[in-house]
Amino acid sequence: MRKYIMGISVILTLLAIAAGIAIFVEQKPEEIVQNPEYVLFEKKASWGPCPYSDAVCHQSIKLLNTGKLILTGEENIEKQVTSNVVNNVIHLIEETNVLNKDCHAEQTLDYSASYKLRVKNQEKTIVFPGCEDDVHRIEMLIE
Repeated sequence: MRKYIMGISVILTLLAIAAGIAIFVEQKPEEIVQNPEYVLFEKKASWGPCPYSDAVCHQSIKLLNTGKLILTGEENIEKQVTSNVVNNVIHLIEETNVLNKDCHAEQTLDYSASYKLRVKNQEKTIVFPGCEDDVHRIEMLIE
């Protein structure tokens, strides 16, 4: 009787494993998403008045969680930063607790910037000069 129960247990276990494999195999590729690329830190800035029509009076910095860094402005640069830089940015965003702070501030007239920060599905947009010290410290890790 004991061998019979053991045999049934083995068969049920194998059936459960087979069912799990069948479900996994039937999933569409788009359902199996690992580490999707997203913006970790982004700064969009503009200033003026611009001295002449050809002047570049704007800049953007975008750091993705994958380490891809995109700089636009006077020069357009795309490069890869180390995982250490990415981890330091994440750590500083968490350490400053900037995602949970009230960063409201009056806007300036000759300079405008907005910052987008995202860590662990928590995202925040900050308008300059709100939380200026925190976002400046984070930006300095990237440059």
